[in-house]
Amino acid sequence: MAHKVWDYILSHHDQEDYNRCFSVKVLGKRCYLCARCSGWYLSFLLFWFLFLLNIDFLIKYSLVILYFFPVPALIDWGLHKLGVWEGKNSTRFASGFLIGFTFAQLTYIFFKNPLNFHFWVVTLTFVSTVAVIWKMKPEGPKAFASRGPGRKSCKSNAKKLVSGGL
Repeated sequence: MAHKVWDYILSHHDQEDYNRCFSVKVLGKRCYLCARCSGWYLSFLLFWFLFLLNIDFLIKYSLVILYFFPVPALIDWGLHKLGVWEGKNSTRFASGFLIGFTFAQLTYIFFKNPLNFHFWVVTLTFVSTVAVIWKMKPEGPKAFASRGPGRKSCKSNAKKLVSGGL
């Protein structure tokens, strides 16, 4: 039981969705790490490493990081939830990498000034957007034809989305 919980914490995907994870062997056991979160963790740590080295160019571009870096991940995840886009782990990792910088920047801003306007605008916008995407019709990978007979294809969902029928 403990192994299953630990596996889910690292991947937060069911076994059927391990294609969205990186597979690594640790102590002879196969572990699955969420591709997007892997990018997130790496860039979050990289931000603080650069900060400690007094390389603060990321702070100089904080508004770009705060407002634009989360957009690719939200688009990727939203289109996936609608069944329009399956995505790849490289895309998930890259968009997660951008989000990691955003969250590190938010952490920096919060500890510097918890009442910072941009911190609250970005945080509330991000949380609201995630909530909307989370509540979307949960078709995800099950909407793709490769998942079995009777499923809608990615192309048919894309056409419906463009025509306003989805």
